[in-house]
Amino acid sequence: MISIGGYFSEFTIVELFRNNQKGLTLVEILAALLLLSWLAFSITAIFGPAATWIAKARLETTAVSFAASMLEELRAEPEKISPLDSAKTAGEMGLDCESPSAAMCGQIARMQPQPSLPGLYEVTATVEWYQAGQPQSLQMVTLIRKEPR
Repeated sequence: MISIGGYFSEFTIVELFRNNQKGLTLVEILAALLLLSWLAFSITAIFGPAATWIAKARLETTAVSFAASMLEELRAEPEKISPLDSAKTAGEMGLDCESPSAAMCGQIARMQPQPSLPGLYEVTATVEWYQAGQPQSLQMVTLIRKEPR
């Protein structure tokens, strides 16, 4: 029991710490807004570079897929393999695979016979594109068997 002005009353702990405020002060609202804005800017600072990394990964994955499709097309039609046809685009070689985007160019950079293994050719597919104004390229190399005639 607590005595206030000669009267005896029973107070709960909540009533002891309750003051008669019915709202927030301007300073408390500004502090909360400052904290929330700092949190929002921190989160968006993380997502900016992440979006760039995702775009780069998407283009690299597309380039790998394009290079693999060119090589698989040659593997399916080995009669198109000729060392004289090096440095030609997929379209110039008569391959059915199309560039996934206008900004991406693919070519068979090299078709070199392996002297120690007759009928086996080392074939290099190169895909080039621009990302953020910078030239990017990817090379994929495989061995393809072409039966000697």
